[in-house]
Amino acid sequence: MTTVLIGCKLPHGIILKGSAGQDIKLNGMNTSLVAGGFGITHVDESEWAYLSAIYEDFDPFKSNAIFTNGKSKVADLKSIAAELSDVPTGFEGVDPKAPAQGLKPDDSVDKQLAVAEQQPRPTKAPASPADKAAANELAGA
Repeated sequence: MTTVLIGCKLPHGIILKGSAGQDIKLNGMNTSLVAGGFGITHVDESEWAYLSAIYEDFDPFKSNAIFTNGKSKVADLKSIAAELSDVPTGFEGVDPKAPAQGLKPDDSVDKQLAVAEQQPRPTKAPASPADKAAANELAGA
């Protein structure tokens, strides 16, 4: 059984129906295996052929937000992911200063942020000895 690596730039990945009706989860940007902003998933080569045929008109496939290079080495996928890193998914954050055409910024946001910055922030002490050691190291102690 040959596998290929799939890159998926959707924030939480996606679950697709496979050839036998099984769920195939493609990892998104929220996984620990990420290259160039794309979550990486190993998928059987024949299953990928089925998925790419069935979902060829699906926008993330058409825009290359979900792609493969047909290989199983991460280094090969990383180079393509770097080239596609600017591919929009529609899940990008909104700039509060320039939200979208026809919308105006909410000035109260700046006021809320200014007030919030003046308030003391509560801190939570690290619970475990390892967390305490890491916190001390970060603090330079």
